[in-house]
Amino acid sequence: MLRVGGRSYLLSPGLGQKLARFEGCYDSEQAARFLTAEEIIAVNVLLSDRADLRRKSSWNKNLSASRWTAGRRVIWPRLPLIPGTLVGILARRLRSLATAPMLTVATVTGLVAYGAAGLLMEPYLGWQETSITTATPTEFALAVFLFLVSALWHELGHAAALACQGYPPGPIGVGLLLFIPVLFCDVTAAAALPRFGRLRVDGAGIAWQLALGGTFFLTGSWLGEVALRVAGLSALIAILWSLLPFLRTDGYWFLCDLLGRRDLESPLEEKLRPSVNKFHSAARWRLLALLLIFYRFGHVLFLLLVSLWLPWRLAQWILATEILAHGSPPVRDSVYAIIGVVAALLVWMWFSVLVRIRRLLAANRNDWRVIFS
Repeated sequence: MLRVGGRSYLLSPGLGQKLARFEGCYDSEQAARFLTAEEIIAVNVLLSDRADLRRKSSWNKNLSASRWTAGRRVIWPRLPLIPGTLVGILARRLRSLATAPMLTVATVTGLVAYGAAGLLMEPYLGWQETSITTATPTEFALAVFLFLVSALWHELGHAAALACQGYPPGPIGVGLLLFIPVLFCDVTAAAALPRFGRLRVDGAGIAWQLALGGTFFLTGSWLGEVALRVAGLSALIAILWSLLPFLRTDGYWFLCDLLGRRDLESPLEEKLRPSVNKFHSAARWRLLALLLIFYRFGHVLFLLLVSLWLPWRLAQWILATEILAHGSPPVRDSVYAIIGVVAALLVWMWFSVLVRIRRLLAANRNDWRVIFS
Protein backbone atom coordinates (compact mmCIF):
# COMPACT_ATOMS: atom_id res chain seq x y z
CA MET A 1 0.00 0.00 0.00
CA LEU A 2 1.15 3.53 -0.79
CA ARG A 3 -0.37 6.18 1.43
CA VAL A 4 -0.29 9.77 0.15
CA GLY A 5 -1.98 12.28 2.41
CA GLY A 6 -5.42 10.87 3.09
CA ARG A 7 -5.40 8.40 0.19
CA SER A 8 -4.12 4.84 -0.05
CA TYR A 9 -3.13 3.11 -3.31
CA LEU A 10 -2.71 -0.61 -3.89
CA LEU A 11 0.57 -1.18 -5.73
CA SER A 12 1.92 -4.15 -7.61
CA PRO A 13 4.15 -6.37 -5.40
CA GLY A 14 7.26 -5.60 -7.45
CA LEU A 15 6.82 -1.83 -7.21
CA GLY A 16 5.88 -2.07 -3.54
CA GLN A 17 9.11 -3.93 -2.75
CA LYS A 18 11.13 -1.29 -4.57
CA LEU A 19 9.44 1.59 -2.75
CA ALA A 20 10.02 -0.13 0.60
CA ARG A 21 13.71 0.78 0.16
CA PHE A 22 12.86 4.45 0.80
CA GLU A 23 11.30 3.72 4.22
CA GLY A 24 8.54 6.31 3.73
CA CYS A 25 10.78 9.10 2.39
CA TYR A 26 10.66 9.08 -1.42
CA ASP A 27 13.78 10.51 -3.09
CA SER A 28 13.44 11.21 -6.81
CA GLU A 29 17.20 11.10 -7.35
CA GLN A 30 17.56 7.71 -5.68
CA ALA A 31 14.46 6.44 -7.50
CA ALA A 32 16.34 6.28 -10.81
CA ARG A 33 18.55 3.54 -9.31
CA PHE A 34 15.68 1.18 -8.50
CA LEU A 35 12.63 2.11 -10.60
CA THR A 36 11.98 1.96 -14.32
CA ALA A 37 11.09 5.13 -16.23
CA GLU A 38 7.38 4.27 -16.28
CA GLU A 39 7.37 3.41 -12.57
CA ILE A 40 8.99 6.76 -11.71
CA ILE A 41 6.38 8.63 -13.74
CA ALA A 42 3.52 6.61 -12.21
CA VAL A 43 4.76 7.27 -8.66
CA ASN A 44 5.11 10.98 -9.43
CA VAL A 45 1.53 10.98 -10.71
CA LEU A 46 0.26 9.41 -7.49
CA LEU A 47 2.33 11.68 -5.26
CA SER A 48 1.02 14.78 -7.01
CA ASP A 49 -2.42 13.36 -7.95
CA ARG A 50 -1.97 14.92 -11.38
CA ALA A 51 -2.12 12.56 -14.30
CA ASP A 52 -0.86 15.24 -16.69
CA LEU A 53 2.50 15.25 -14.86
CA ARG A 54 3.65 12.54 -17.25
CA ARG A 55 4.25 15.09 -19.98
CA LYS A 56 6.69 16.92 -17.72
CA SER A 57 8.30 13.85 -16.21
CA SER A 58 8.90 12.37 -19.65
CA TRP A 59 11.49 15.08 -20.23
CA ASN A 60 13.26 14.54 -16.91
CA LYS A 61 16.98 14.79 -17.57
CA ASN A 62 17.61 11.86 -15.23
CA LEU A 63 15.92 9.55 -17.78
CA SER A 64 17.99 8.49 -20.76
CA ALA A 65 16.57 8.82 -24.27
CA SER A 66 16.40 5.07 -24.72
CA ARG A 67 14.36 4.62 -21.54
CA TRP A 68 12.05 7.47 -22.51
CA THR A 69 11.33 6.08 -25.99
CA ALA A 70 10.62 2.67 -24.49
CA GLY A 71 7.64 4.19 -22.68
CA ARG A 72 4.14 4.72 -23.95
CA ARG A 73 4.56 8.21 -25.41
CA VAL A 74 4.08 7.20 -29.05
CA ILE A 75 1.26 9.58 -30.01
CA TRP A 76 2.70 12.89 -31.14
CA PRO A 77 1.81 15.71 -31.40
CA ARG A 78 -0.85 15.62 -28.70
CA LEU A 79 -3.72 18.07 -28.22
CA PRO A 80 -5.76 17.73 -24.98
CA LEU A 81 -9.52 18.03 -25.54
CA ILE A 82 -11.03 17.18 -22.15
CA PRO A 83 -9.07 18.22 -19.03
CA GLY A 84 -8.02 15.56 -16.57
CA THR A 85 -10.25 17.01 -13.81
CA LEU A 86 -13.39 16.52 -15.89
CA VAL A 87 -12.25 13.10 -17.11
CA GLY A 88 -11.72 12.10 -13.47
CA ILE A 89 -15.25 13.18 -12.52
CA LEU A 90 -16.78 11.26 -15.44
CA ALA A 91 -14.63 8.23 -14.76
CA ARG A 92 -15.65 8.05 -11.12
CA ARG A 93 -19.33 8.25 -12.08
CA LEU A 94 -18.90 5.46 -14.66
CA ARG A 95 -16.53 3.22 -12.74
CA SER A 96 -19.29 0.76 -11.82
CA LEU A 97 -19.37 -0.16 -15.53
CA ALA A 98 -15.63 -0.93 -15.53
CA THR A 99 -15.57 -3.82 -13.09
CA ALA A 100 -14.40 -7.16 -14.43
CA PRO A 101 -17.93 -8.68 -14.59
CA MET A 102 -19.35 -5.61 -16.37
CA LEU A 103 -16.52 -5.61 -18.91
CA THR A 104 -17.25 -9.27 -19.62
CA VAL A 105 -20.94 -8.42 -20.12
CA ALA A 106 -20.03 -5.53 -22.45
CA THR A 107 -17.77 -7.75 -24.53
CA VAL A 108 -20.35 -10.52 -24.87
CA THR A 109 -23.07 -7.98 -25.67
CA GLY A 110 -21.03 -6.43 -28.45
CA LEU A 111 -20.08 -9.77 -30.00
CA VAL A 112 -23.68 -11.02 -29.89
CA ALA A 113 -24.99 -7.77 -31.39
CA TYR A 114 -22.55 -7.81 -34.29
CA GLY A 115 -23.11 -11.50 -34.87
CA ALA A 116 -26.91 -11.23 -34.75
CA ALA A 117 -27.01 -8.27 -37.11
CA GLY A 118 -24.57 -9.79 -39.58
CA LEU A 119 -25.73 -13.41 -39.63
CA LEU A 120 -29.37 -13.53 -38.56
CA MET A 121 -31.21 -10.32 -39.25
CA GLU A 122 -30.49 -9.46 -42.89
CA PRO A 123 -31.78 -12.71 -44.49
CA TYR A 124 -35.09 -12.60 -42.60
CA LEU A 125 -35.93 -8.93 -42.32
CA GLY A 126 -35.45 -8.10 -45.97
CA TRP A 127 -33.20 -5.21 -45.08
CA GLN A 128 -31.97 -3.63 -48.32
CA GLU A 129 -28.23 -3.45 -48.73
CA THR A 130 -26.91 0.06 -48.21
CA SER A 131 -23.42 1.40 -47.86
CA ILE A 132 -21.58 4.60 -47.20
CA THR A 133 -21.68 5.37 -50.95
CA THR A 134 -25.48 5.64 -50.83
CA ALA A 135 -25.61 7.72 -47.65
CA THR A 136 -26.88 11.26 -47.88
CA PRO A 137 -24.71 14.10 -46.50
CA THR A 138 -26.92 14.20 -43.39
CA GLU A 139 -26.62 10.45 -42.85
CA PHE A 140 -22.86 10.60 -43.38
CA ALA A 141 -22.49 13.47 -40.88
CA LEU A 142 -24.60 11.57 -38.34
CA ALA A 143 -22.50 8.42 -38.87
CA VAL A 144 -19.29 10.38 -38.25
CA PHE A 145 -20.77 11.95 -35.11
CA LEU A 146 -21.90 8.58 -33.73
CA PHE A 147 -18.51 7.03 -34.50
CA LEU A 148 -16.76 9.85 -32.61
CA VAL A 149 -19.12 9.22 -29.69
CA SER A 150 -18.09 5.55 -29.68
CA ALA A 151 -14.39 6.55 -29.83
CA LEU A 152 -14.83 8.94 -26.90
CA TRP A 153 -16.70 6.20 -25.03
CA HIS A 154 -13.70 3.94 -25.71
CA GLU A 155 -11.33 6.37 -24.01
CA LEU A 156 -13.69 6.89 -21.09
CA GLY A 157 -13.63 3.11 -20.65
CA HIS A 158 -9.87 3.24 -20.03
CA ALA A 159 -10.32 6.14 -17.58
CA ALA A 160 -13.19 4.43 -15.72
CA ALA A 161 -11.23 1.18 -15.35
CA LEU A 162 -8.37 3.17 -13.81
CA ALA A 163 -10.70 5.11 -11.51
CA CYS A 164 -12.43 1.87 -10.52
CA GLN A 165 -9.14 0.77 -8.99
CA GLY A 166 -8.63 4.06 -7.15
CA TYR A 167 -6.12 5.71 -9.50
CA PRO A 168 -6.47 9.13 -11.19
CA PRO A 169 -6.90 9.26 -15.00
CA GLY A 170 -5.47 12.08 -17.08
CA PRO A 171 -6.90 14.15 -19.92
CA ILE A 172 -8.46 12.85 -23.12
CA GLY A 173 -7.07 14.32 -26.32
CA VAL A 174 -6.25 13.78 -29.96
CA GLY A 175 -2.88 13.12 -31.58
CA LEU A 176 -1.16 11.40 -34.47
CA LEU A 177 -0.12 7.75 -34.58
CA LEU A 178 1.77 7.00 -37.81
CA PHE A 179 0.10 10.02 -39.50
CA ILE A 180 -3.34 8.77 -38.44
CA PRO A 181 -5.40 10.94 -36.04
CA VAL A 182 -6.40 9.03 -32.91
CA LEU A 183 -7.96 9.78 -29.55
CA PHE A 184 -6.01 8.98 -26.40
CA CYS A 185 -6.55 8.95 -22.65
CA ASP A 186 -3.61 9.45 -20.31
CA VAL A 187 -3.62 6.42 -17.99
CA THR A 188 -0.03 6.79 -16.79
CA ALA A 189 -0.92 5.76 -13.25
CA ALA A 190 -1.77 2.26 -14.52
CA ALA A 191 1.96 1.49 -14.43
CA ALA A 192 1.64 1.21 -10.63
CA LEU A 193 -1.16 -1.39 -10.81
CA PRO A 194 -0.74 -5.16 -10.53
CA ARG A 195 -0.80 -7.06 -13.82
CA PHE A 196 -4.52 -7.88 -13.75
CA GLY A 197 -5.32 -4.24 -13.06
CA ARG A 198 -3.27 -3.08 -16.04
CA LEU A 199 -4.96 -5.68 -18.25
CA ARG A 200 -8.35 -4.40 -17.16
CA VAL A 201 -7.38 -0.84 -18.10
CA ASP A 202 -6.03 -2.03 -21.46
CA GLY A 203 -9.19 -3.92 -22.38
CA ALA A 204 -11.88 -1.66 -20.93
CA GLY A 205 -11.95 0.75 -23.86
CA ILE A 206 -12.30 -2.07 -26.38
CA ALA A 207 -15.15 -3.68 -24.38
CA TRP A 208 -17.07 -0.42 -24.07
CA GLN A 209 -16.73 0.52 -27.74
CA LEU A 210 -17.60 -3.03 -28.80
CA ALA A 211 -20.87 -2.88 -26.85
CA LEU A 212 -21.82 0.57 -28.14
CA GLY A 213 -20.76 -0.14 -31.73
CA GLY A 214 -22.64 -3.43 -31.69
CA THR A 215 -25.75 -1.62 -30.47
CA PHE A 216 -25.42 0.88 -33.33
CA PHE A 217 -24.95 -1.88 -35.88
CA LEU A 218 -27.81 -4.04 -34.59
CA THR A 219 -30.22 -1.10 -34.40
CA GLY A 220 -29.23 0.11 -37.85
CA SER A 221 -29.72 -3.35 -39.34
CA TRP A 222 -33.14 -3.71 -37.66
CA LEU A 223 -34.44 -0.27 -38.67
CA GLY A 224 -32.58 0.07 -41.97
CA GLU A 225 -30.78 3.22 -40.80
CA VAL A 226 -27.63 3.76 -42.84
CA ALA A 227 -26.04 6.17 -40.33
CA LEU A 228 -26.29 3.71 -37.45
CA ARG A 229 -25.01 0.84 -39.57
CA VAL A 230 -22.03 2.80 -40.89
CA ALA A 231 -21.22 4.05 -37.39
CA GLY A 232 -21.32 0.48 -36.07
CA LEU A 233 -19.08 -0.83 -38.85
CA SER A 234 -16.65 2.08 -38.34
CA ALA A 235 -16.50 1.28 -34.62
CA LEU A 236 -15.75 -2.36 -35.43
CA ILE A 237 -12.93 -1.33 -37.80
CA ALA A 238 -11.51 0.95 -35.09
CA ILE A 239 -11.63 -1.92 -32.59
CA LEU A 240 -9.80 -4.26 -34.97
CA TRP A 241 -7.23 -1.52 -35.55
CA SER A 242 -6.70 -1.05 -31.81
CA LEU A 243 -6.26 -4.83 -31.38
CA LEU A 244 -3.41 -4.93 -33.92
CA PRO A 245 -0.37 -5.95 -31.83
CA PHE A 246 2.22 -4.48 -34.19
CA LEU A 247 1.27 -0.85 -33.49
CA ARG A 248 1.41 0.90 -30.12
CA THR A 249 -2.33 0.53 -29.60
CA ASP A 250 -4.44 -1.30 -27.00
CA GLY A 251 -3.62 -4.75 -28.38
CA TYR A 252 0.11 -4.09 -28.11
CA TRP A 253 -0.07 -2.86 -24.52
CA PHE A 254 -2.42 -5.70 -23.55
CA LEU A 255 0.14 -8.18 -24.85
CA CYS A 256 2.95 -6.34 -23.04
CA ASP A 257 1.11 -6.49 -19.72
CA LEU A 258 0.05 -10.09 -20.29
CA LEU A 259 3.69 -11.13 -20.77
CA GLY A 260 5.00 -8.77 -18.10
CA ARG A 261 7.10 -6.74 -20.54
CA ARG A 262 7.61 -3.00 -20.95
CA ASP A 263 7.94 -3.53 -24.70
CA LEU A 264 8.03 -6.48 -27.10
CA GLU A 265 10.90 -5.39 -29.34
CA SER A 266 13.75 -5.40 -26.82
CA PRO A 267 15.63 -8.65 -26.11
CA LEU A 268 15.32 -10.39 -22.77
CA GLU A 269 17.66 -8.96 -20.14
CA GLU A 270 20.40 -11.38 -19.12
CA LYS A 271 20.41 -10.04 -15.55
CA LEU A 272 16.77 -11.09 -15.10
CA ARG A 273 17.35 -14.62 -16.28
CA PRO A 274 16.40 -17.23 -13.63
CA SER A 275 18.83 -19.81 -12.35
CA VAL A 276 18.98 -23.04 -14.34
CA ASN A 277 18.41 -24.88 -11.07
CA LYS A 278 14.88 -23.43 -10.92
CA PHE A 279 13.37 -25.67 -13.58
CA HIS A 280 9.90 -24.11 -13.76
CA SER A 281 11.21 -20.54 -13.84
CA ALA A 282 13.73 -21.43 -16.53
CA ALA A 283 11.02 -23.17 -18.58
CA ARG A 284 8.77 -20.10 -18.38
CA TRP A 285 11.71 -17.92 -19.37
CA ARG A 286 12.32 -20.04 -22.47
CA LEU A 287 8.60 -19.99 -23.31
CA LEU A 288 8.60 -16.20 -23.04
CA ALA A 289 11.61 -16.03 -25.35
CA LEU A 290 9.85 -18.27 -27.88
CA LEU A 291 6.67 -16.16 -27.81
CA LEU A 292 8.67 -12.97 -28.32
CA ILE A 293 10.51 -14.55 -31.26
CA PHE A 294 7.23 -15.47 -32.96
CA TYR A 295 5.86 -11.99 -32.30
CA ARG A 296 8.90 -10.27 -33.80
CA PHE A 297 8.82 -12.43 -36.94
CA GLY A 298 5.16 -11.47 -37.37
CA HIS A 299 6.12 -7.84 -36.82
CA VAL A 300 8.76 -8.07 -39.56
CA LEU A 301 6.21 -9.52 -42.01
CA PHE A 302 3.76 -6.75 -41.09
CA LEU A 303 6.38 -4.06 -41.71
CA LEU A 304 7.27 -5.55 -45.09
CA LEU A 305 3.60 -5.73 -46.06
CA VAL A 306 2.93 -2.13 -45.12
CA SER A 307 6.10 -0.72 -46.69
CA LEU A 308 5.75 -2.62 -49.98
CA TRP A 309 2.03 -3.27 -50.54
CA LEU A 310 0.73 0.21 -49.71
CA PRO A 311 3.11 2.05 -52.12
CA TRP A 312 2.27 -0.48 -54.84
CA ARG A 313 -1.47 0.10 -54.39
CA LEU A 314 -0.90 3.87 -54.46
CA ALA A 315 1.06 3.59 -57.71
CA GLN A 316 -1.71 1.45 -59.24
CA TRP A 317 -4.30 4.05 -58.29
CA ILE A 318 -2.31 6.89 -59.85
CA LEU A 319 -1.90 4.92 -63.09
CA ALA A 320 -5.57 3.91 -63.15
CA THR A 321 -6.80 7.51 -62.87
CA GLU A 322 -4.73 8.49 -65.96
CA ILE A 323 -4.30 11.97 -64.52
CA LEU A 324 -0.72 12.19 -65.70
CA ALA A 325 -1.66 11.20 -69.26
CA HIS A 326 -4.83 13.24 -69.81
CA GLY A 327 -4.90 15.86 -67.10
CA SER A 328 -4.34 19.57 -67.69
CA PRO A 329 -0.83 20.97 -67.12
CA PRO A 330 -1.70 22.58 -63.74
CA VAL A 331 -3.26 19.32 -62.55
CA ARG A 332 -0.27 17.28 -63.72
CA ASP A 333 2.14 19.68 -62.00
CA SER A 334 0.17 19.33 -58.77
CA VAL A 335 0.22 15.54 -59.07
CA TYR A 336 3.98 15.54 -59.68
CA ALA A 337 4.47 17.69 -56.57
CA ILE A 338 2.34 15.31 -54.51
CA ILE A 339 4.27 12.34 -55.89
CA GLY A 340 7.53 14.00 -54.86
CA VAL A 341 6.31 14.55 -51.30
CA VAL A 342 4.99 10.99 -51.11
CA ALA A 343 8.27 9.62 -52.48
CA ALA A 344 10.24 11.50 -49.81
CA LEU A 345 7.93 10.12 -47.12
CA LEU A 346 8.35 6.62 -48.54
CA VAL A 347 12.13 6.90 -48.45
CA TRP A 348 11.93 8.02 -44.80
CA MET A 349 9.47 5.19 -44.04
CA TRP A 350 11.65 2.55 -45.72
CA PHE A 351 14.69 3.74 -43.79
CA SER A 352 12.73 3.55 -40.52
CA VAL A 353 11.39 0.11 -41.46
CA LEU A 354 14.87 -1.21 -42.19
CA VAL A 355 16.14 0.09 -38.84
CA ARG A 356 13.16 -1.49 -37.05
CA ILE A 357 13.60 -4.83 -38.85
CA ARG A 358 17.31 -4.88 -38.01
CA ARG A 359 16.50 -4.26 -34.33
CA LEU A 360 13.83 -6.98 -34.29
CA LEU A 361 16.10 -9.57 -35.89
CA ALA A 362 18.93 -8.71 -33.50
CA ALA A 363 16.58 -9.20 -30.54
CA ASN A 364 15.50 -12.55 -32.00
CA ARG A 365 19.09 -13.72 -32.26
CA ASN A 366 19.62 -12.85 -28.60
CA ASP A 367 16.47 -14.62 -27.43
CA TRP A 368 17.17 -17.66 -29.65
CA ARG A 369 20.34 -18.18 -27.66
CA VAL A 370 18.26 -17.99 -24.47
CA ILE A 371 16.17 -20.97 -25.59
CA PHE A 372 19.14 -23.27 -26.29
CA SER A 373 21.50 -22.12 -23.56
